Amino acid sequence: MENKITHFISRSQLFSRDDHLLVAISGGLDSVVLTHILLNLNYRIQLAHINYNLRGEESAKDEELVKELAEEQGLKLHILNCSPPDSKGSSLQEEARAIRYDWLETIADRHSLSHILTAHHADDTIETVLLNFFRGSGPEGLKGIPHSRGKIRRPMLSCTRTEILKYARNNGIHWREDQTNRENNYQRNFLRNTILPQVEKYWPGLRKTLLRNAEVQGESHRIVRDWLDSEKDKVKQQNKSENLRLIDLNEVQNSLAPVTLLREMLKDTGIQSEVLVEILQSTTAGREWYNADKTIRLLTEPGGILSIEKLTPEGFPVVKIDRPDTGVKTPFGKLFIESGREHSGSKRPEVAVLAMGKLRFPLELRLWEAGDSFCPGGMKGKRKKVKKFLTDLKLGKRKKEKVPVLLSEGEICWVVGHRVDERFAARDSDKSAECIYFRWEAAE
Repeated sequence: MENKITHFISRSQLFSRDDHLLVAISGGLDSVVLTHILLNLNYRIQLAHINYNLRGEESAKDEELVKELAEEQGLKLHILNCSPPDSKGSSLQEEARAIRYDWLETIADRHSLSHILTAHHADDTIETVLLNFFRGSGPEGLKGIPHSRGKIRRPMLSCTRTEILKYARNNGIHWREDQTNRENNYQRNFLRNTILPQVEKYWPGLRKTLLRNAEVQGESHRIVRDWLDSEKDKVKQQNKSENLRLIDLNEVQNSLAPVTLLREMLKDTGIQSEVLVEILQSTTAGREWYNADKTIRLLTEPGGILSIEKLTPEGFPVVKIDRPDTGVKTPFGKLFIESGREHSGSKRPEVAVLAMGKLRFPLELRLWEAGDSFCPGGMKGKRKKVKKFLTDLKLGKRKKEKVPVLLSEGEICWVVGHRVDERFAARDSDKSAECIYFRWEAAE
């Protein structure tokens, strides 16, 4: 098995004999065997052990075995003793995993260790492939466990658990057996202890088949990865805010693999895979989807655009403007204000020039509300609902819901960034009268 691991390290270019390595060791069979093999191959290693204190005295015995091994071999040992995570089931495993890798990275950086080694093996790959399949993972999840990720290296991925167990027994290696591995409280244990043995009764070569398929999927994924990297820029639109991304769904639809491309574009959103086809089949603007904790919204917009927006907890405050020479900053943009006699009317929608004498301070800036109405310039005093006005502009839901209005004594004098109320507008014939000049700079 040592020759097999040596060949795998060399073929995969995991690390060299000049490297200083950190081995994550639990005290169980896999990590203890990995430690012995690396010592026999004359690699320079340090050990790192985390005691989550989840199993009381059993956890203490794991730590004791690791200490004895480190002392016996003259190895530097790093230990993290921490309280058990509050979560249960799969969430507990995820939390423990996050603690483990964060700490291992810290130790490696602090002691100038080039790589972190874990004892994942071929059976772990098989279980991961099946778990990802049952969870509805895309092709990326079916390629199994990568041999390298950042500083992480996994030199035993070419070995099966049976081979590791045989090596340990032949070499008189002592390890600790985690009894919770026999319990089916966790999905991986249930798969390992119950599902796989039953399926193998009918398909004895299942493990070899899954490993071979994982290798093929890995090669396919590299091809797909190259294609995705070349396609992503075609469907992205220029973003004006770090909280907002825009995707051209028409370009996605015209691509060779629309679902795969959209999955890649949304992989950091937490949006479920089954929603992808629903998004691609959506033909009307205004449809929306959220991630589980409602921090990200996907919204179809006019023109076949999909917006991906991070939702911030802060709302749009009602702002009082007490004097004409000031400025206002809001979550959706900035309002710049000046006064003077030099301003005349403007046709730019982001600019409003109002007659000072028609305004009563303090003015109020807030988001438009249902029932709001105003007299748009050019309609000869006729009122129009703000909602209907914005709908007619075909802005799309996301832009509509972020439009503020400026009010004087409860009357809208400007639908900000779009249209002035003609009752408050400065006239070209009033050039000698004092005016107030507003300019809106949207955040996106």
